[in-house]
Formats: sequence, C-alpha cells, structure tokens
Amino acid sequence: MKKDKYLIYTLWVIVATLIFHLIIASSIGLGVDESYTASVSRIFSLGYVDHPPLHYWMIKLSSLLFDSERPIVLRLPFILFSAGTTWMMFLITAKLFNAKSGFFAALVLNLTALFSYMSFGILPDGPLMFFMLSSLYILTKLLFEPDFKNSAFYWTLFGVFSGLAMLSKYHGVFIFFGLFFFAITSRKWRYLFKSVYPYLSIIIASILFSVVAIWNIQHNFASFIFQGSRGIPNSFTLTPLNFIINIAGQIGYILPWIWLPLAYLLIKGLKKGPDNKSLKIVSHQDITWFLCCFAVWPILLFTLPSLWGCKGLPHWQFPGYLMLFPLLGNWIETKTKIRRKLINWVLAFSIAVIVFAWTFIVTQVKFDWISRINPVLFARKDPSHELLDWDDLKVGIDRNNLIKKYNISFIVTANWILAGRIDYIMGGEIPVLTLPNNQHNFALMHDQTQFKGKNALIILPEDKLNDISRYNFYFKTTTALKPIAIFQNHANTLKLNLFLAENYKGY
Repeated sequence: MKKDKYLIYTLWVIVATLIFHLIIASSIGLGVDESYTASVSRIFSLGYVDHPPLHYWMIKLSSLLFDSERPIVLRLPFILFSAGTTWMMFLITAKLFNAKSGFFAALVLNLTALFSYMSFGILPDGPLMFFMLSSLYILTKLLFEPDFKNSAFYWTLFGVFSGLAMLSKYHGVFIFFGLFFFAITSRKWRYLFKSVYPYLSIIIASILFSVVAIWNIQHNFASFIFQGSRGIPNSFTLTPLNFIINIAGQIGYILPWIWLPLAYLLIKGLKKGPDNKSLKIVSHQDITWFLCCFAVWPILLFTLPSLWGCKGLPHWQFPGYLMLFPLLGNWIETKTKIRRKLINWVLAFSIAVIVFAWTFIVTQVKFDWISRINPVLFARKDPSHELLDWDDLKVGIDRNNLIKKYNISFIVTANWILAGRIDYIMGGEIPVLTLPNNQHNFALMHDQTQFKGKNALIILPEDKLNDISRYNFYFKTTTALKPIAIFQNHANTLKLNLFLAENYKGY
C-alpha cells in the first residue's frame, strides 16, 4: 500500500512539473544556445561541432512532425524526456531503497535550479540524463538481482542506453567509467571482468557512437578538438579563486540547501569505500559505493582543472550529481522520521523558490516590469533579453522588402550567438554566415566561396557596431541602412543595425 501511495505521489510530481514546464516553454522565446541549436538542426548530419547529434535529430523530427518551429514545438521532446528522467529516478531509488525514498529523490531533483531549466530547454542534457539513468536502472537489475546477472537481453539494453547517452553528450562515457571503477574496487563484482556481457555492452554502445567518430574523421576531428580544448587551461598556474568560483557556480545551479547534503553524502560514501567484507549479500554500503562510483568522475574531472586555470562551466558536473539523488532521497526519508516538520518546510521553500524564480523571469520577459519600476537596474544589460523573441527583425526585413530590393543572397553577423538568433527567426530562408570567425557549426553549413560577388545584409547590435569597419576587407562597399528595433512590451529594447554589403570577395 505504501509503495502505491508514493508511486502515485511521484506521478503527481511528474504531471505537475510537466504542466509547469509546458507553460514556461510556451511563454518565452528561445535562448541563445537554443536558437543556435534550432538553426543548426535544420541540416541533418551524423555529427555537429558542439555536441553529438541526438538532440539535434530530436529537434529536426519534432519540427517535421508538427510542421512548425515554434518554441513549444521544439522544446516538447525535452519536456517529455524530463518527465521520463523523473520517473527513472523514482524507479532506481525505489529499487535500491524504497518507494518513499524514490518519491523524495524525484521531487528534489525537480527542485534544483539547473534541472528546472534543463527540463524544457533545447539542450543535450535532457536526453543525456534520461539515458544515463536508464542505463543505471538496468545495471541495478544486472548487478543486484542474481536472476538477471547473465541476461544477454539486459546487457544488450544497457549497451543501447549507454550508447544513446553518448549520442546525447560526451558525458555519456562516464557510465562506463563508473562501472569499471565499481567493478575493480568491489570484490563481489570483479567477476564482470571475466564475463563476456559487459564487453558486449561496450561493443553495442561503440557501434551507436561510431556515427560521431565517423563524422569527426570526415571533419578533421572538429567536435573532439572543440570540446577537448575547452578543458585545456590557458596557463598551468594555480588559480584557487577560479576553483572557488566554479564550485560556487555548482552550488548556485543546484541550490545551496540541496548541494550541501549531496556533497556530504558523496564524501561520506567515498570515505567508507566498498563493502568487501560481506561477499554474499548486497549491503547498504554496496549501494552507496555503487552510486558514488558513478557520481565522482564527472564532478572530479570537471572541477579539479579549474584549480590550474581551466575556466570550465559549473553545469558540466551535473551528470555526476544526478547519480547522488537516490542517496539524497533515502537520506531525506530517514530524516523525516525525526525532523519531519523541518524537511517539509525546506521542500515547501524549494518549491516556492522555483515557482517564484520562473514567474519572475517569464513576467520580466513578457512585460519588462523591472525597467518600469527601476530603469537604472538593468540599464546596462537586461538578462531577460536572452529569452526575447526577435520576431521584429524578420517582420522589419520583410516589410521593407530588403532581400529583393538589394538582391541579398546571404546575411552576415559577428559570431555564432548572433547567427543563431538571426538564422532561427529567419526560418532558414536565407543563409547566415559569421565573419570573420567564432563560427562553431556555421562554418560547416555553407561554402562561403559560393557567395563570391554577391550582396549580403550585415546585422549587428549596438555593442558590435565598431566591428563594421573590418567588413570592408570582405566586401567592395558597405552602406548603412535603416536599423530595426526589437520591442519588449511595446518598448524599443534592442536596436539592430543593418548594412548593405556589396560584392563579397569570397574569403
């Protein structure tokens, strides 16, 4: 009966968060990364510069199925994956501990700041988290249930899910890191090295991932080099401040009162180590060590380099923290027996924080109410502009008939961020190039030499206006046109400067 109760509670969490994410996804425009990803996904490919291809394929498929590129349409697959991730979190935790722990793990996961954005954002993390947890769930059956120990079907399924995780984001490889570390440190599971099935899983995952390897070979290892270079420090000098900032970012993304017990449980689990005394039964220590083995590598390998100059990004570690939520769910379940009121207050506060934060963001994007109350606060830069629709740009270009009037063959802008915003809103109707560099996947989408001798429309915001002089190197002449304004709640928010660039030199 208790299992049914907490299972139903979890289903209510899934339904509530699903509705919440659908409302947010339909209320705000695509962000910087989302616009870029949506633009790039229009061209089907086995690989892309930034990430493996799975989430690009998902976007492409969704746009084809619904014959639309509206934000809600492109975000829908990611919203569904987040619901699946929540469900998998419940299943894993309920299996390893109990259903009540599973409910708490699923609930608290949805109360982290980062997951609440990843739950609807067009990001590779959505499918990554689902397939990593799916892989972990299959492993709990293979390793902790003797009847499934040598199941070819489940080992094959593990290989498929792991391969799909790797097709989502390179972080997927940490599934195998974790399994290897767990097997080599735990006497009970060292038999895995003598079994053919784990190697079968690796082969299956490698076959799925091979499309990424093939694409990289064909494109001079562009994606491997790009992602690898992000982890290389500018100098190998100690930078403790950078290290502190990175950890502070992790804490902020997860929320301090959730991060602290996660960190505590990880340190405690690593300190205890594997249970190599009781070799016949699966102990609580075995389960703790199992989860810590999968958690520690992403956290460690993406945090430590910041100590010697690598900036990194504080969300890179999240796949590691994800593996700790079953432990957190069980920890909360035990604490509710003695501190129920405090736990309930913390959970209620967390829900309030997430709801308030997204209400704040959505209403600011829609109505720009902060500028009306305090114009000075965001006078320099308004963060909500990153989620602002650029529909006015296309409307202005079409209204003034600029493409036909000036015989425009392509659009030029300064970097991949602007190119993504422009290309998405133009609907792929006209090629967009980034000159001279900072192109990311735009460098591979069009052969720039084919535009030699043709006219372009240069689009630059105010902060990039000084860059216009360098375009004289690429074009015979550049002439200023009437700028176009992006409006937020009927107020002129963003000015985009337009230039007619004639006779592209082809380099």
